[in-house]
Order: sequence, then C-alpha cells, then structure tokens
Amino acid sequence: MPLEDIIKIIKEETKKEKNEIEKEKEKKLELLSNEYKGKIKEKSDEIIEKVKETKEKELAEELCRNREDRKIALLKRKREIIEKVYKKAFKEIKNFSDKDYEKILERLLSEIKKEISGECKIKITSSCEKKEILQKLLEKDEIFDIDNECIDSKGGFIAKVNDIDIDCRFETIFEKVKEGTEIKVANLLFEKD
Repeated sequence: MPLEDIIKIIKEETKKEKNEIEKEKEKKLELLSNEYKGKIKEKSDEIIEKVKETKEKELAEELCRNREDRKIALLKRKREIIEKVYKKAFKEIKNFSDKDYEKILERLLSEIKKEISGECKIKITSSCEKKEILQKLLEKDEIFDIDNECIDSKGGFIAKVNDIDIDCRFETIFEKVKEGTEIKVANLLFEKD
C-alpha cells in the first residue's frame, strides 16, 4: 500500500473519529444543557414558589391589618354614637318637670335615710339648679340639714354624714348608670351588626 493511501486512510479514520467525538461531544453538551435547564427550572420554580408564598403571606397580613383597621374605625364610630345617645339622655334630665325632679330627690333622700342608721344629722349640699325644691323636701324631715352654699351640678346633691360624702349629683348617678348599661345600649343600637 502506498504511503498516500495510508495517509488517506488515516485521514479518513481521523475524520471519522473526529466526527464521532463531535457527535459524542454534542450529545454530552445536549445532556448537560438539558440537565442544567432542568436544574435552572427547578431552582426558578423554587424561587417563584418562595416569592409567591412570601407575597401571599404579606397580602394576608395586609388584609388582616385592613380588617382590623376597619373594625377599629367601626368601633370608634359606634362609641361616638353611644356617647351621643348618653349626652342626649343626660340633657333630657335637665328638662324634667319640677314634679319629676321632686320625685327623684325624694327617692334619693329615702335611700340615704335607709343607709344611715341612728340619730346622725345629714348635711345636704344642693346643686344650684332647682335648689328650692330640695329645700322644700328637707323642711319636712329634721334629720336633714341644708347647707346654704350650693354645688356646681346639673341636679341632685351631696349628703355628708360625719366625714363620709354620699354623692347624689345627677352626673355621678348618670355615670354609674351608664357604666351598667353601655352593653345593653350598644346591643339595642347595633343588634344587627
């Protein structure tokens, strides 16, 4: 075999081997590329899922905060309405007729007499408003002694026995009633809520 044929065969074999190596290289690159793409997709999906979870959590927290803010605003508004109701009710106390006012005072004085036993004198300091009605009531009973001075009040009085003050001013009584009735009033006003 001449040298040229041998060289030709070697070149052909080399070319064949080179082609096979190229094909093998292409297959391996394809496999690596596919594997890498799979890993990238997997990592990308993982990152997207984490971001999605984080955003869903943030959204849920924001919705919760918004709900709480709306509830707080609603409660604040309800509280304002309840306060208006009580203010209006308290204003109505000032509109009591003298006869109704007298009945209230009689009941308060009667309650004080029940609480105080013995022969203690009870000193009464009246509100400036409608003082004459209280004076008329106290004239009937010697246990009471009316103070010439008056207190700043919308009605009622303060009874003093020894060193104990019994606050029967309408404002004080109204606050106690308010404390005991706020839930009932709220239920009446907002029972559908």
